[in-house]
Amino acid sequence: MSRKTKRLRPSEIALFCTQTSLFLRAGVSLVEGLTLLRADIDSTALQEAIRVVSEEVDNRKPLAEAIRLSGAFPPYMERMAEIGERSGNLDDVLQTMAAFYEREGQLRQRIRSSVTYPILLIVMMSAIVLLLVVSVLPMFGDLLQAQGSELPGIARGLLGFGQFMGAYWWVLLLAAAAIFLAIALARRSGSGKTALDRFKANFIFTRSITRKISAERFSTAMAYLLRSNIDLDQSLALSGALMDNAYVSSKISDCRALIADGEEAPEAFTKTGIFPRLFSRMLAVGFKTGDLDGMMLRLSELYEQEVDTSLSRIIGAIEPTFVALLAIVVGVILVSVMMPLLDILSTIG
Repeated sequence: MSRKTKRLRPSEIALFCTQTSLFLRAGVSLVEGLTLLRADIDSTALQEAIRVVSEEVDNRKPLAEAIRLSGAFPPYMERMAEIGERSGNLDDVLQTMAAFYEREGQLRQRIRSSVTYPILLIVMMSAIVLLLVVSVLPMFGDLLQAQGSELPGIARGLLGFGQFMGAYWWVLLLAAAAIFLAIALARRSGSGKTALDRFKANFIFTRSITRKISAERFSTAMAYLLRSNIDLDQSLALSGALMDNAYVSSKISDCRALIADGEEAPEAFTKTGIFPRLFSRMLAVGFKTGDLDGMMLRLSELYEQEVDTSLSRIIGAIEPTFVALLAIVVGVILVSVMMPLLDILSTIG
């Protein structure tokens, strides 16, 4: 019977794996080690997950099953723990998982930090433009009308937009909420999530960064899996399950099918075209030299730098672009208002 707890963050999973591996290497029993770990951490979610895992292990359940019953860990973690238990090197597998989830946490933090600033910038600029259109522009419109003049066509259009926003803001809010809800529901269905992820992986403005992030995550997973002496097919299956992008996962499944039919792995990845060409070329070198796990780790480090560079470039382009747009909008509003006012002042003069 499953005893669901809150899902853990990658950093929490990494801490669990690191400490559990150390306890096992030191000869401490799993239950005793988990009890000590639970008393020494601050995360409430991790404490609860450890409590459930510890109780299940104390009831003579394997660690993999205890992890599954807790509901706090991803399925990938459960399968890796099972592999570690069957092979007799659970401590090594857990150490490998600790390294993987540390890098996974760093990747997510980099993406989150990179996305936060542009979103805040867009929200602030939208608020400024709405304030000008909804509150400031109508005051100038009333002033000009009192002087027997009127706003130019562009300003009248902006004023009409502001009046519409002021009268029907709740309709727009409901429409936005409906769109977000539709996207959220689509992501919960297999076909909807695959369609959205396919769009991200192929849309001209998101294709490059999406594929680089997927390549980094995939390379990292493959490097650690291969170093845990897991065969290529199973490593591909586990790595595919780790992808946040369902479309990329389906492409990795296609690669597995091609390899099963006798295709060489580099050619299989080239045919699916999901990763950059450099990935397939370096993969071929890894197969020729017999150092596939080392090549995967180098690819992971390479794409880590590529992702950082791409995110920095995107942020660097977004800021001046939106500042320029804001300047243009504000400039159009000011010119539209000031020209009639100058005409009135010249008439009075």
